[in-house]
Amino acid sequence: MTLRVDLQPRDTYLAVFLTGSFEPGDVQTHLIKQVLDACAELRLSRILLDLRPVQGELSTMDRWNHFEFLAHQIRDYSASGRLRGLRLAYLGTPSQVDSQGFGETVAVNRGIDLRATTELEEALSFLGVDRAHKTGGGGSK
Repeated sequence: MTLRVDLQPRDTYLAVFLTGSFEPGDVQTHLIKQVLDACAELRLSRILLDLRPVQGELSTMDRWNHFEFLAHQIRDYSASGRLRGLRLAYLGTPSQVDSQGFGETVAVNRGIDLRATTELEEALSFLGVDRAHKTGGGGSK
């Protein structure tokens, strides 16, 4: 996968902006760990993951592998005490956030508090972000 990550801590959550492209079969384990490590270090329990600029498609199996690995990592971080009460909002295009909600279902069925959406307002509302702390999105610093 050729993905670049831009981590932008906010007062109450970590905004994560991804750019680049998906490649089939790659779960991006280092990216998931980088985001979770940042949350643990910053003591933030809310993540907005903005995938909208990312090019490429994930197959159903790639989605399952990604969300299964994500759920496993979150459980490990929680069990070790590094993260508590993590809530994650995935913000993507309609093709990234499948209409059947498969990826979200995989994560939720494994005990992860996750919402996948195409709407920024819905993602921020799910995270419980106060209006004063909302961002317009995008990867600019």
